Amino acid sequence: MKRRLELWIGWITAGLVTLILGPLSLIMRELTSIQYKETFLPVFAEQLSEVSVDQGLEFFHRLGNWFGITVVLVLVMTALASLFLNSRYDRRLTGLLYIATGLITLVGSQFLAFVLAFPFFVAGGLCFKKR
Repeated sequence: MKRRLELWIGWITAGLVTLILGPLSLIMRELTSIQYKETFLPVFAEQLSEVSVDQGLEFFHRLGNWFGITVVLVLVMTALASLFLNSRYDRRLTGLLYIATGLITLVGSQFLAFVLAFPFFVAGGLCFKKR
């Protein structure tokens, strides 16, 4: 039996993760020291007051890499969950994949994208529901 609701929830959420974390990843990875001083330093002045420009720039580059890896992992896990949901595999395995995707979204976004992780948890819970 095809479970279209879970598929829709998974792919729409994966698309939103890509649309939100993808550009953030690119922006942070390509950040120059001038852009950092003009844009990020005034916004995060209180948090970055003790940090040098090079250390702050390195922090945002690492955060951009982290977001990029998160986007790739979310897309791979959503594709696997969709594959298992459309095949004869046990739906509970798909539920676990969706829950793991939600956890990857949470941890990979440093708990910033908890709103995007919640639909993955919903899709995982729906996979455990018998129809």
